[in-house]
Amino acid sequence: MTNSKKKYFNDDEYYKKNGIKLIRTNYDSKLLFFLRKIIKDYRIDIIQAHNFKTAIIASLIVKPKTKIIFEIYSWREVTLLKTILRDFLLRKFVFKRVNRVFTLSINLKHYLIRNYNYPVEKIFFMPNGYLSREKEFEFRKSINKQYFTFGYVGNYADCKEINNIMAIIPSVYKRYSDIRFIMIGNGKSFNRLYNFIIKNGFQDRVIIIGLVSKKKLIEFYNEIDVILIPRPKTIETENSIPLKIFDAIGYGKPIIMSDVSGLTEVLGKEEALVYKNERIYELQEKISQIYKNYYYMNKIAQKAHEKILKWPTWKNISEKQEIIYDFVMKEL
Repeated sequence: MTNSKKKYFNDDEYYKKNGIKLIRTNYDSKLLFFLRKIIKDYRIDIIQAHNFKTAIIASLIVKPKTKIIFEIYSWREVTLLKTILRDFLLRKFVFKRVNRVFTLSINLKHYLIRNYNYPVEKIFFMPNGYLSREKEFEFRKSINKQYFTFGYVGNYADCKEINNIMAIIPSVYKRYSDIRFIMIGNGKSFNRLYNFIIKNGFQDRVIIIGLVSKKKLIEFYNEIDVILIPRPKTIETENSIPLKIFDAIGYGKPIIMSDVSGLTEVLGKEEALVYKNERIYELQEKISQIYKNYYYMNKIAQKAHEKILKWPTWKNISEKQEIIYDFVMKEL
């Protein structure tokens, strides 16, 4: 069951072939009704909740014979009032009711054990699997010969991440005449970034792209030399691993990134250029260090590729989940 729009999760042929029944609800207010009805109509054995709202509702209305697994993607920062309410509901209802918890990062697993005393034996690290399993590494230089290009792919909703890039652009441009930036994504900071570029006359060397298809994204990756992931230090970035780090590795691109745990769980200083997130000047230093240093770019991109081959595949993750489902169903 999902409240996502039709353009998401729309592979009807795959669902039919694999016996998946997809039910859409447009409003969160209908979730309570739909959940009760689905459990009754389809005799649901296990509910896997993917967000706090679903986990809370399931914990309150689902009978004990139906098992609940709470899969937590990230831990977002919210207002003080919402934090107090969330903590109360989690401690009072959710963590007392759910049978298992899955987290997408090791750091989040430790955070829940440390702050909520959730049993170690009932919480599991279930990361997003890595798709590409090519054993032969291919370093992919930009096809653009005029510029040395740094790329950003992500959500412009993270103001601090965009701020970090905006902070370094003027000084980088003063020093290098052939560096440009390609910014791919969308969000609430889009207009602010656009106005910053127009005001400073950077239009020719900062290219802003909105949301693009997978095919178009590959075309833009071919134009990029180095990927930037300048994440600020927050509760969310410390406890969630962004998919874009896997994309960059898969496309054979070297990465400059901050040292937040959501990134360093995947790559270390041997496989990426890592700087302390609060030190913007270090980000500039890393840009200078890697600029047209193709030997070094190839070296760290190859090491990142070698390390990611040890990361769990989607098949590994699904098999692990299946074992846990079987174990949970046998519990009284």
